[in-house]
Amino acid sequence: MLNPPSWLVGNWTTTDGDNPQDESVSVTSNNVVVSSGNLDFSWQINNLGLVVNEINSGNTYRLEYTINDMDFSYSFALQDDGSMAMTILDIVTFSYTKS
Repeated sequence: MLNPPSWLVGNWTTTDGDNPQDESVSVTSNNVVVSSGNLDFSWQINNLGLVVNEINSGNTYRLEYTINDMDFSYSFALQDDGSMAMTILDIVTFSYTKS
């Protein structure tokens, strides 16, 4: 099970970014779901044996994992205005507001 920080728990909606989409991020006290359910971390962990490394440092929460020798990462950062920035693969960043 995952253990996301309390500030991240809730539903987040994309506001802008490099490639804005009408996607959401849903976070509970033990799961993170990205892209309207396409990446459900707890499901992946429980059903596919995905090993996820969690890094939680205050206002930043990072998930790292490897599939077929390829490294992936999702970083979530709480912004000063209460919004959240999600960065995928340390390349593409999207901005979110809590809904």
